[in-house]
Amino acid sequence: MATCPFCSRQVEPTDRHIYQRVVGWEKHRSRGGTNAIALREVRQEWAHAYCVDRAKRGHLGQTGIG
Repeated sequence: MATCPFCSRQVEPTDRHIYQRVVGWEKHRSRGGTNAIALREVRQEWAHAYCVDRAKRGHLGQTGIG
């Protein structure tokens, strides 16, 4: 088991819909976008797909009204 860095709940790395963290270097294209990640490093960190999707949309840390 691992802990999701976004919600602090348990993540089972073998479950479907789980993201694994990777880091590396990317080369930007002259017309925008990027090429594949070079010198890719896979980290032993996982997160729920729902949490990653919310982070991409900028919704992490927001609470409901009321």
